[in-house]
Amino acid sequence: MTVSLPGTANLFGGGRRWPGRVTDLRISDVPGTPLTAWRVVEGVLHVRFGDGARDDILVCVCDRRHWIVETRAIGGRGVLLVKCHGCGTARDLPLAAP
Repeated sequence: MTVSLPGTANLFGGGRRWPGRVTDLRISDVPGTPLTAWRVVEGVLHVRFGDGARDDILVCVCDRRHWIVETRAIGGRGVLLVKCHGCGTARDLPLAAP
């Protein structure tokens, strides 16, 4: 599934509300822990890792924040595939089990 429409919401983790604290997270600094939730708001990818204490906006090495997003099952695990809409930088982010 590719998500590119503004305001499209996708949640993993039981539909919990997102806290108000939002920070930028560079793609090079993404933690090794599984992604617990994600959503696209006005074309910007918001992600949550671990305990869900904060929202992060995923930022590319080229400083853009717009991603082509696809979910897949790879090796029996859910993965969020992200690719920068600007420079093409790509990364697979493992999803936490529901």
